[in-house]
Amino acid sequence: MPLKIRPARSEEDLKESVSYGTTDVARLKTTLTFTVIATAAGLSTWILHAHGGVLHSIKDSLLGIHEKVVEIQEADEKVSRLTTENETLRRFSEEVQFQCASEKAKKSTKENATELTQETGSEIGLVLAGIQYTPPTQLLPKQLYVLGVSYYEQREFEKAAVILSYLVSMQRMPEFKTARNLLLTGMAWYQLEHFKLAQEYFNRVVQKHEGAANTDELAQSRLWLALLAKKTQQNKVSQQWLRELIEKNPFSKEAKWVNTAERTPSSSSH
Repeated sequence: MPLKIRPARSEEDLKESVSYGTTDVARLKTTLTFTVIATAAGLSTWILHAHGGVLHSIKDSLLGIHEKVVEIQEADEKVSRLTTENETLRRFSEEVQFQCASEKAKKSTKENATELTQETGSEIGLVLAGIQYTPPTQLLPKQLYVLGVSYYEQREFEKAAVILSYLVSMQRMPEFKTARNLLLTGMAWYQLEHFKLAQEYFNRVVQKHEGAANTDELAQSRLWLALLAKKTQQNKVSQQWLRELIEKNPFSKEAKWVNTAERTPSSSSH
């Protein structure tokens, strides 16, 4: 079959065809441009909307945190105020208790001074009258006891003797009338060379605590009585106390000292 050859178009036809094609391309570009613009606008709107929601959520969270912080600060301030108030009340209570204790101690000291003179007789009353030191009135008996023992350990025998004499004379507090306290009181007076007072307290240990479990204090009191008798040149009395120490407290270290001393020959025998 023979090929049919189409006649060539004229120049005007070609121009018209190109013109139509150019117009279609321009229209397509315009359409695409509007489509892109619309899409971009919609996307921007969505982004702004979404971003605004996030910002709103962050804002709400920050406000919530701020409110919590304010609540915590208010709670801390309340606790601080309560703590201050409690501390003030505690100090006030301690001051009231101290004032009551001080008044009680003053009254007790005054009563004990009377009891001391009545119990021990005029000897100690005369001795105390010649001593300028008086026990502090603001302290309770237990505090006075600690102070008196401390004075003795520091070799301040006068203060120790005065305080301990007050304590062991307290009628309403017999817990201080122990063999140890009576012994310590006598030792303090002995150091001050008030031998009559020292003998009084040593004798009270032996008389009132004989047969009790205070074997150490009994042995020490007998030894101190022997030393006191020898100090006042009562040699026979001193020997009697030493024999009594060995007989009644044979296992005490004081008895061992006496036995060792008796077995040791004196230098004059050589």
